[in-house]
Amino acid sequence: MTDLNRIQAPIFTEPDALVLPDVIKKTLQNGIPVFIVNGGAQPVFRIEVGFDVGNISHANPLVAPITMQMLKQGTSKLSSHALNESIDFYGSFVESEAGRDFSGIAIYGIHRYAAESIQLLADMVYDAIFDEHEFNLMIQNEKQKLKVALEKVSFLANQAFFHELYDGKAYGRKVELSDFDTLTLYEVKKHYIHSIQQAKPTLFLSGQIDDQILALIEHHFAPRNFVDFESEKPTFSMVNGEIKNPFRIDKKDAIQSAIRIGRRMFTRNHPDYMKMKVLNTVLGGYFGSRLMANIREEKGYTYGIGSAVQSFLHDGFFYIATEVGKDVLNDALNEVYKEIEVLQQTLIDADELKVIKNYMIGSLLKDFDGPFEQLDCFKTVYRSGLTLAFYNQYVETIKRVTAEELQTLAQKYLNKNQLIEVSVG
Repeated sequence: MTDLNRIQAPIFTEPDALVLPDVIKKTLQNGIPVFIVNGGAQPVFRIEVGFDVGNISHANPLVAPITMQMLKQGTSKLSSHALNESIDFYGSFVESEAGRDFSGIAIYGIHRYAAESIQLLADMVYDAIFDEHEFNLMIQNEKQKLKVALEKVSFLANQAFFHELYDGKAYGRKVELSDFDTLTLYEVKKHYIHSIQQAKPTLFLSGQIDDQILALIEHHFAPRNFVDFESEKPTFSMVNGEIKNPFRIDKKDAIQSAIRIGRRMFTRNHPDYMKMKVLNTVLGGYFGSRLMANIREEKGYTYGIGSAVQSFLHDGFFYIATEVGKDVLNDALNEVYKEIEVLQQTLIDADELKVIKNYMIGSLLKDFDGPFEQLDCFKTVYRSGLTLAFYNQYVETIKRVTAEELQTLAQKYLNKNQLIEVSVG
């Protein structure tokens, strides 16, 4: 056996392109699209039922998330307790979500109990009973969670930031305690019937998907008929509204102050999106970023600080987030803006940019490690109207982007008078 040289670093090789997964598309007899990534060493699978509706579709932002949670609270065959016991007995795991644009429910299962697990999934989607006692209990629990969250400066800062970012509409709608009081079981059941039970879903299958699982999917989902219900779609403009700075919430009992700085941007389809992701990584997108080196390592103002470029379906945003001691709030803010100004005035050093590029490409490789992750990557671009080719275009952009281009982006998009500043503490 050859001895390892633990002094010399291994040779770094930069991939020419990502090895993209083979995503198979099938269409059930009733028109349901099914996307499949087949693979993995273990006899396990994940089946997700996705819907093109999220919490921006209603005036009350609780409608969609409460509906998705209620799917797991009992069917006509099984009570809430019995349903959850069955999920555990068959070695399965269920998760549901309702984001701003999309909703979904997924089950992770093992091949030995594929029939039972998929039956449970289908029953939750099409045969949920919305028991009034379970609904009232959920409202009580979720309201209590919100009360606890409203005591945290980080939660209050997030709420205020998005409210300012989108003028309190659509993506900026805050969940209030009063929303729990006005939400009715009728409203939730109506959303379930229109947007889940009678709506055409998209199925995402990953893991070891064999003929048995495909036959079970066909059996449970192909016979369904759907009704098209018209729903109002939000419209967005890339033009920011009036910037009201700084927006500060005083919380006298807080030990720390939460900071959120950012602005509206664009979706993944925008020509500057990929390059902006590179610039963001330099600023605050990983542990070795400039914000971390300054605010955490050098100044010691925080345990962590980061930034990100995020994309919704209709819009996007950039933000910087951290929590610092109340006594250093202004100093921390000054240092954040100082790091932005450096990016605008000084070209990024070639060695630093090389590290950033290697880090980003390595992170992309990790994102494709496994069938579940691969299908998640596909789902992200599919819902944005893109293809998997996006990721190799991303790799090429990372490789080719120059320090001059990044400086231009910093000057164009990180102008201080265009940034919303929120602090709570």
